[in-house]
Amino acid sequence: MPKKGLTMRQIRELLRLRTCEPNISKRDLALRLGVAPSTARECAHRLVELFFKFIKQNLRIKHFYGTSENAVKTQIWIAVCVYVLVAIIKIDLALDVSLYTFWLPKGIRG
Repeated sequence: MPKKGLTMRQIRELLRLRTCEPNISKRDLALRLGVAPSTARECAHRLVELFFKFIKQNLRIKHFYGTSENAVKTQIWIAVCVYVLVAIIKIDLALDVSLYTFWLPKGIRG
């Protein structure tokens, strides 16, 4: 009987397989992980949901400037890079503010 959830090792393997072998079938993915296909599908779906939740909550993307897949990916990567750079600066300067208020313009902080 397959396990209910996935371990962290299985989740990392799931992410690796989805990026290295994008055309892998759901059935083959589940067989490689040793879980039921529905479990693998639910976990993959949940990871996509968490990714978009992170984007909506943490990245400052008001709207996308292009409509092509490449334009959207580029804009998301730029926003992730800016987020990481701001986090590094916050750590280096030992600032005790949230990342959200750290990069708000001075007039908006209040």
